[in-house]
Amino acid sequence: MVVLAEFGRATLFGFAFLLASLVCSADSAVAESANAAPPSGIQALAGAIKTPLIPRHALELEAIKHPEAVLEKLPPALQAEAGNPEQQALLYLAQANACRVMANWNCQRGAGEAALAAARLAGKPHLEVRGLIADARASVALQDFVRGEASLAQAELVLAHAPLAALSAEVQLAYSSFGFALGRFQLSVDYANKGIDVLGRQRSDLSLDLEDELPTKIRLLRNLGRGYAQLGQSGAARTALLEAQGAARALDDPKLLGELHLEAARLGHLMHDVPGQRASGEAVLRLADSLKNSQLRGQGLEALGIAELDAGRRAAALRNLSEALQSFVALKLERDELRVLRRLLPLLIESGLSGVALRDFSQRLLNLGEKIEANDQKKAASDFEARIQALKKAAELQQLQLESKAQLEREALLLSNNRQTRWLAAAACLLALGLGVGIWQALRTRAKIQRSESRLRAITDHLSANVAQIDTEERFVFVNPSLIHSMRRPEADILGNTLVNMIGQDRYAQIELKVRAALTGQDVIFELDPPHGQTKPFTRCHFVPDFNALGKVTGFFAMQVDVTDFKLAQDVLTKLALTDALTGISNRRAFEERMSTALANYHRNRAGIVLLSFDIDRFKQINDGLGHAAGDQVIAAFARRLQSCLREVDFCARLGGDEFVVLIEHAENSAGAVLVAQRVKQALAVPIELNDGGSVLASTSIGIGFARPGARLDAVKLGELADQALYAAKAAGRDGYQIKVLEPLEIQVLI
Repeated sequence: MVVLAEFGRATLFGFAFLLASLVCSADSAVAESANAAPPSGIQALAGAIKTPLIPRHALELEAIKHPEAVLEKLPPALQAEAGNPEQQALLYLAQANACRVMANWNCQRGAGEAALAAARLAGKPHLEVRGLIADARASVALQDFVRGEASLAQAELVLAHAPLAALSAEVQLAYSSFGFALGRFQLSVDYANKGIDVLGRQRSDLSLDLEDELPTKIRLLRNLGRGYAQLGQSGAARTALLEAQGAARALDDPKLLGELHLEAARLGHLMHDVPGQRASGEAVLRLADSLKNSQLRGQGLEALGIAELDAGRRAAALRNLSEALQSFVALKLERDELRVLRRLLPLLIESGLSGVALRDFSQRLLNLGEKIEANDQKKAASDFEARIQALKKAAELQQLQLESKAQLEREALLLSNNRQTRWLAAAACLLALGLGVGIWQALRTRAKIQRSESRLRAITDHLSANVAQIDTEERFVFVNPSLIHSMRRPEADILGNTLVNMIGQDRYAQIELKVRAALTGQDVIFELDPPHGQTKPFTRCHFVPDFNALGKVTGFFAMQVDVTDFKLAQDVLTKLALTDALTGISNRRAFEERMSTALANYHRNRAGIVLLSFDIDRFKQINDGLGHAAGDQVIAAFARRLQSCLREVDFCARLGGDEFVVLIEHAENSAGAVLVAQRVKQALAVPIELNDGGSVLASTSIGIGFARPGARLDAVKLGELADQALYAAKAAGRDGYQIKVLEPLEIQVLI
C-alpha cells in the first residue's frame, strides 16, 4: 500500500506544466503575425535608451544594489501615489525586486500579487504580466508549483493579446527555472533556448535593451548552462556560462553576478576543477556580504565546502558546510538544509561526533525528508479538486491535452525521487542500528502504515482515474470507486476476479504483453484505442510493479485515464499550430513538414517540383504609411487572392511578414507555375479595400524555382533556387516573375 500511495501521489503531481505547450503555440502565433523584423544593432540600443521596452520605477533599479534602503523608501512612496494605480504597480514591482535580491520569497510573492492587482486596475497588461512573473518566480522558489504554474499560464494569456518579446522571454525564463526546480533538466534547457530565440539568437548584446532584454538573456544563458551541466554536457554548459559572464559585464547587477558565480562553482564541481570552485565560491560570498543576502551566503559556503570535499580537505569542508547549514536553518530553508545535511552527515561521523549528537543529526535528516515529502503530498491532495474545477472553467480543451503530456514527466520525476528516498531511508536505518537507537522501528510503526493507507484511500476515492492493484495471478485485490463505476459491476464481483474475466479476451489480448512486463518488474506506460466498433474512450494506462520488502514482485498497480478529450484537443491544437493566425493559411512549420514529404516524393517518384516565392512589392511603405492594421489587411487579402489562383493539390503558406510560398508537386515543367504567377498578377489588378474606406493597389514579385527529376535536391537548395529567381524579378523592376531551373546535372539556367 505504501507503493500505491507513492503511485497516487505521482498521479496527483502529474499536472505540473499544465499550460507549458500553450506558451509555445502562443509565441508562434505572435511571431508569425508580425509584419516587420525587430530593430537591431545601434538602432535598437538607441530606441531602448529613448523609450524603455518595459516601464520601471527608479527604485526598482536601485533595489539591485540597495534592497534594504528601497524597502524603507517604499511605504511613503506608495502612500504618495495612492490615487495612481499605474505608479503603485511600478512601486510594488520595485518591492518585488528588492525582496528577490534579499531572497525573501514570501515578500516577493506578496509584492507581485499587489502589483498584479494595481496593474489590472490601471489597465496596463504589461505591468500585469510582470506582476504574474514575480508571483510565479517566488512561488517556484517556495516549492508552490501549482501557484507558479497558474501565474505563468495567466501571463501567457495576457501576452497573447498584448505581445512583447521581452516579457515573453521572461516567461520562458520562469518556465526554465520551473523545470530545473522539478529536476526536469532537458525541459529547463528547452525553455531557455526558446527564450533566447524569442529575443533573437543572432542579435548582439549591444542591440539588446540594457534594462530588460539583456538581463533576461543572461539569466536564460545561466539556466542553459546549469541545465547542460546536470545533463552531463560540460562543454555546452561552460560555453553558455562564459557567454553569460561576458554579457554581464555590461550590467551592474551584483545579485545576477552572484548567481553566475554560483553556477560556475557547480560546473567546476562536475568538471573536478577545485581552484575554479573556490574562486567562484569566494566571489559569491563577497557579493552576498555586499547585498546582505543570507541565502546567497549559505550557497557560497556550500560551494566552498563542496570544493574542499573534492580536494580531500575534510576538516575545511566540515567547517564551511556547518556554516552553510546555520544560514539555511536561520532562514527556514528546509530543502537547502536537507541538501547540506546529506553532505554533512558522513563528515560528522568521521569527526568522531558523540552518539547522541549524531543521532540528533540523523533524526533531523530523516524528519526533514519525511516532512518535505508529506508536504508535497498534502499540497497535491488539497489542490487536486480545485485544479479539476479550473480545468473545466478555462481553456479546458488545451489544458487536458497538456495535462496528459506533463503527467509522464512528473511520474518519471517522482519515481526518481522515490528511489532516492528509499536509499536515504535504508542508509539511515544502518546508521540508526549502529548507534543503538530505534529510529527505523519508529518509522515503521503500524500506526503510520494505517495513516498512510487511510490517506491513500482518501486520495484514490476522489481521483477521476481508474486505479487498481492486481496480484501475480492477475486478480484484483484493490479498486477505487472510479474503476467500479466504469466496469458497472459491484466491488465484490471485481475483487478476487481475474483481469481477463473482467475485461474480456479480446481486450486482454491487447494488453497481455504489458501485463507480463509489469509482473517481471518493468514500469509500463501505453495508450489504448477504443474497443472495436466504438469511437471512445481513448485511454492512457500506467502499470507500476509492486515490490515487497525483499524486492520480489507481488503484483502491480494500474492506473487508467480517459484521454478522449485530449485526443480531440490534440487534433484541434495540431491544426492551430500549423495555421497562420493572421491569414488562416498554413504557416512556416506546416510548410517545413510539407516540404519534407514533397522532397521524399520527388526522389521516390522522379517527378519535377516547383517552389514559388512571393514578396508584396514595397510592403514596408504600405505598412509604415498606412499603419500596421492596414498592413495586416493587405497581407490577409493577398493570402485570399493567392489561394484563389491555386488548385486544391497545390500547397500555400505564409512564412512571415509579406513572404508567401506555393509548392507544386509532380510538375513536368514550369508552365503550371507560370500560369499561377499570371493569375496572381491578374488578381492583384483589383485594388484591396481597407476597413477605413480606403484602398491599396498592391503588386508582387515572384520567384519560380523548378527542379527537374533526378537533380540533387534538398529544402535549402530548392529555397535558394526560388529566392534567386525572386531577387532577379525584383531587379527587373518588380511586379513580375523570373524562373530558375535546376537540371539533373545541377546546371542552372535563368529564363
